[in-house]
Amino acid sequence: MAVLQSWRQSPSCCSPGSTAGVLNNKPAVALAHFSKSSTSSHRPRVCVEGTSSRGRKQVPTLSTSSRPAETQGWRHLRRHDVNRRTWVTSISAGNGEEVETTIDPTERESTASYDDSTGQGTHQSVSTDVHQEHVEQQRNLWSVVIPTYNRLPILTKALLALENQTIDAAVGISAYEVVVVDDGSTDGTIEFLQENDAKFPHVRLIRQDVNGGPGKARNRGVLAARGEVVVFIDSDLVVTPTFLQSHAEQLDQARQQRGGDDRVFTYGRVVNTDNFEDPTAEPFKVTDMSAAFFATGNVAISRQQLMATGTADGPFDTEFSEYGWEDLELGERLKNRGVEIVQCPEAVGYHYHPQFTLDQVPSLIRQEQQRGRNGVRFFQKHPSLGVRLMVQMTPLHFGLWWLLTLGGLINERVLAPVLKALVDSGRPRAALGLLSPIL
Repeated sequence: MAVLQSWRQSPSCCSPGSTAGVLNNKPAVALAHFSKSSTSSHRPRVCVEGTSSRGRKQVPTLSTSSRPAETQGWRHLRRHDVNRRTWVTSISAGNGEEVETTIDPTERESTASYDDSTGQGTHQSVSTDVHQEHVEQQRNLWSVVIPTYNRLPILTKALLALENQTIDAAVGISAYEVVVVDDGSTDGTIEFLQENDAKFPHVRLIRQDVNGGPGKARNRGVLAARGEVVVFIDSDLVVTPTFLQSHAEQLDQARQQRGGDDRVFTYGRVVNTDNFEDPTAEPFKVTDMSAAFFATGNVAISRQQLMATGTADGPFDTEFSEYGWEDLELGERLKNRGVEIVQCPEAVGYHYHPQFTLDQVPSLIRQEQQRGRNGVRFFQKHPSLGVRLMVQMTPLHFGLWWLLTLGGLINERVLAPVLKALVDSGRPRAALGLLSPIL
């Protein structure tokens, strides 16, 4: 079974070798075959939430002798959250996932246990005022969820832009947090954020040692989010100072028009740019327009609606472990629940892609192969005409691919001299446009 794809509609952020969005809205035909893979039973070890290794203290009420034998290898760490005036206690195990509890400063004592049957840790408080953070969301708190994989330079710019938000309290945002889920980065992302935590007071860091793909990373972010509204952006998106306020104003207006119904989300504008020094200087172009219903590059949505659409593991289908389509697949389920889209062009994000070089060709090919396999998964789960057109499994798209590539005779190897000449002459965008149809 073959998948033919010529337009990118599903940006990703943390696939290995990914150059996410580099082909956005450009013809890019990919031929891929689907083979069903088994689901891994490995549970990635998640290390301590938080952004600093300084000032961490062991929980004094949780002595080694008082803990069950199963938890002897666990680490118990605590840090003070200045913004929320609370303490966050984290537990990390070599074969289990981190459990976090937000604790009032006057109620800090707690106990831990471990459930062998589920592989999950639990954190129980001796005070009724202490609750697990995943249970109770804070009203008027917004959570920005950003998965990332080896994108430290542009991630830094993205986080600094989020720290520079101008928000009018009247729009319904009393506070916001930025939940960064590191999906197994090896470029020093974790260390940088820990050492520079003072620069990013809104950031909460969650780490997965093993790269699990964008869907799993976003699921972890949603589950950890404390806000009643979740904003998804990619780790290479630099936003404007009024980004969150624009989303909040539009979302609040949309809900009021629907009598308080929160089955609605706002979709912001994404401007593609290769200007690393000043991403926000890029003008909006026709090629930046997107026909996608739901894409995680720039949306704000009720966390309640996300969880109602998904499973206990989160809203994203974890079978989409490779690059592409996991967000549009979620969009189909949201649409089936009656969730509506409201455009919010005032919430602008600038999506950075490095200038095209010939070194990127192998990773682009791998990326499109992954997108092809996920495209088949998407159609198998939602066998509708709309999805068939999205993933371009039609005779028309196959005919276009055959015409543009002469049945595959024109490929990246044949075009290599022309691509090199265009790149050397300072026309990398033209080179990418020429390459796109044959990928």
